[in-house]
Amino acid sequence: MRAVIIRGVSDEFEVDVCLPCQFIWLDTNETMQLPVLPHSTETADTLSPEAKQALALLKVQSMADNARREREADDFLKPFRMKHSLLAHLLEVIVKIFLRR
Repeated sequence: MRAVIIRGVSDEFEVDVCLPCQFIWLDTNETMQLPVLPHSTETADTLSPEAKQALALLKVQSMADNARREREADDFLKPFRMKHSLLAHLLEVIVKIFLRR
């Protein structure tokens, strides 16, 4: 962990940064000290065409990465779903046989 000084709303405070996992750890109430950035739509209008293209490419890449992760998760879970489905079908058959007696 490395301590980093952040300029807050009223004063400066220290946050802990984990270098291996790249997380920022905030103590109690430190989130209240974080400066609030105004949300502005004007930023997109002031970007150069190259910057807009780079942002669009990053968004497309992010969407592709998310879709790939979802496919990988589905592929990982598919055998479990099949087993569950087969088990449910087998139990249904057993119950039907049992009720016929």
